[in-house]
Amino acid sequence: MTRQIDLWKGEFGDAYTDRCDHAPQEHKRHILASVIDRLQPARILDLGCNTGRHLEWIQEHGPYELWGLEPNLKALGAARSRLPGGNLVEGNTCDLPFKDGFFDLVYTVGVLIHISPDDIAAAMREIVRVCRGHVFFYEYYADDWTEVEYRGHNDFLWKADYRKLYLINCPQLEEVQFEILDAGQGLQDAWGLLRMK
Repeated sequence: MTRQIDLWKGEFGDAYTDRCDHAPQEHKRHILASVIDRLQPARILDLGCNTGRHLEWIQEHGPYELWGLEPNLKALGAARSRLPGGNLVEGNTCDLPFKDGFFDLVYTVGVLIHISPDDIAAAMREIVRVCRGHVFFYEYYADDWTEVEYRGHNDFLWKADYRKLYLINCPQLEEVQFEILDAGQGLQDAWGLLRMK
């Protein structure tokens, strides 16, 4: 259990769930949709699925086997209501309860940014362990590790070059596509698609 997971599992995570239970942002949906349309993965895992809003949207667009992992029980309950019969489990990215090579696509949207620099290598290795196909991420970007205060908390949000970190920590991956985007207010986002060699 990390300090960050502890915070997500408690009242802070509950408040996030209440505040952010809305449809995925259009530009994120468009990018994720283009990746899924191109890859046609049979089994997809959303890490940090929160209330399942991305999974619900994906479900409307194809016959995929959808899985979600979420540490916050309030969010997980909402996801289970939203996707009855879905494959939604409690857990965290540093210790995934899945078999090796179980998923065709594993993705994160705004999740890696909340994993400590001390834990990111372990989390990325776990993501790659359960993947047999592709890894997708959409996260805040910076050339180097940059800590950002988040809602009065330090040691809880970091911008980084997550593509570079994946390639350093998981040499079995290779880059397929990568793009840095202007997120406004002086922020940059980046998304990337990587595949198993």
